[in-house]
Amino acid sequence: MNKLKLFICLLISILSLQLYSQTFEFFVDLNADTSSTPSNFFVYNDLLFFTADDDTTGNEPWVTNGTVKGTYRLCDINQKGSSNVSDYCIYNGKLFFTAIDSGGERNLWVTDGTSKNTKVFKDFNPFTDYVSNLFVFKNKLFFIANDDVHGAELWASDGTVEGTSLFKDINPYKNEGATVNSTAIIDDLLYFSADNGDNGNEVWISDGTTSGTKMLIDIQVGGNSSFPSGFTLYKGKVYFSAYDDLHGTELWVTNGSTTGTRIVKDLTLTSTAPRNLIVYLDTLYYQAYDTLNGCELWKSDGTEKGTNIFKNLYVNDIESSNPSNFFIYNNKLYFVFQNATNGKEIGVTDGNYDNTGLFVDINTGAESSNPNGFTLFNKKIYFIATDGTNGAELWWSDGTTEGTSKIKPAIAPNTAPLINTNFVIFKNDLYFNANYNTSGNELWRIIGPKTSATNQIIRNTQFEVLPNPATTSIRLNIDKTTKISIVNLQGASVLSTTVEPLMEISIENLPSGVYFVVDDFGTTNGKFIKR
Repeated sequence: MNKLKLFICLLISILSLQLYSQTFEFFVDLNADTSSTPSNFFVYNDLLFFTADDDTTGNEPWVTNGTVKGTYRLCDINQKGSSNVSDYCIYNGKLFFTAIDSGGERNLWVTDGTSKNTKVFKDFNPFTDYVSNLFVFKNKLFFIANDDVHGAELWASDGTVEGTSLFKDINPYKNEGATVNSTAIIDDLLYFSADNGDNGNEVWISDGTTSGTKMLIDIQVGGNSSFPSGFTLYKGKVYFSAYDDLHGTELWVTNGSTTGTRIVKDLTLTSTAPRNLIVYLDTLYYQAYDTLNGCELWKSDGTEKGTNIFKNLYVNDIESSNPSNFFIYNNKLYFVFQNATNGKEIGVTDGNYDNTGLFVDINTGAESSNPNGFTLFNKKIYFIATDGTNGAELWWSDGTTEGTSKIKPAIAPNTAPLINTNFVIFKNDLYFNANYNTSGNELWRIIGPKTSATNQIIRNTQFEVLPNPATTSIRLNIDKTTKISIVNLQGASVLSTTVEPLMEISIENLPSGVYFVVDDFGTTNGKFIKR
């Protein structure tokens, strides 16, 4: 009986690999001579936007509807070189982005998805190239721009040129700019770091009005900067990293008021430099440093007593494991770390000390697999790693060691076919750039699973997410019990659950940002903004 079960399992595995190899395909060759190196993927208006270089016009915006015939260059923005499109943001049904024009200036552009209606939205200054960081807040499009009068400051737009203006001159000193960074929308407020020219780079907060935009607190007094970053919602408060001369760079918390902003744990003269904050199992995990353990995995329950190192992953050595690339999948927290025995590999925890450590040693021994690019697709995690034989290649995992393996397409791969690779899910397929054949680095895709007609109807039904944007909870307009996952922009699942009609789904502990609702078939069926 055991032999029969083993035979059936092996047969299923072989059939699955055969079926899988047929779904891995070369999509289109945009540069016949070298590589087009497609990147900066973004889905809008049932089209996939990306940038590519066809060796004729430089790096410019392209679109595809999922067919080779429907793949074309949107426009040639920079006729003297590359436009290097970035900062995509959807607002009022249109796609805004920044691009470098033929004059060498980076300005704000807009499109409805057609070449005819792709145009510069506003030319802020013919002598500068600074427009960036587009986001939607309080029903307006916000961004950073330099008009050569105020320096780089915060601007806002209602979607019209005449309704686009400087939102607030944070740094009034001519041409110096406020150096706005680390923007995060949390609980209907905008948190960010900025420099007003007198206090250095400090914590700022905005309710969407000019008068309600102000410095929250001057952490590093005397005109120097605390460089706050990593704003993350946890237990109804905002946690972040900031520096002062007394404590170094430490974990801070605020309830949105000046008096309610404080350091979480006082480690005088010891800088833990917290980074990569993520909420998992009602606990805040992050990377931090101390002189005894190096840079390791820490956790906090929001109290001074409950904020400590969680585990030294570098085998009790002062060398650092440097945990990073955190993501949640199948109710476990995964991350990338390194030690002397395994090199840089994938780690995992279920919240228990004894169950925290190496997930799988892909490049066995002390050499590193350098895993990166984690993306959730078809209920599996896809990522890039090297096992020491052929450089960076495509891997997948179902969350088990035995279910983690290299994907071998039915072609002869080149050495390191996945260098600087980007992933995106579009129309239930996984698109990415790779160099597997003689065409160079071009666009490839993995076709999503085929289902019955009944399931296909379910897969194509879009969930309406209410409210949207949301702060503490959401509801889905479903008519039956449904298994769903909530996925962030990096493709990592941050919540998996079974929901019923009208059921409230708590998102209070999720960081602010854009999320997707994925059904039990691995199909993206909804999108919402967490404030």
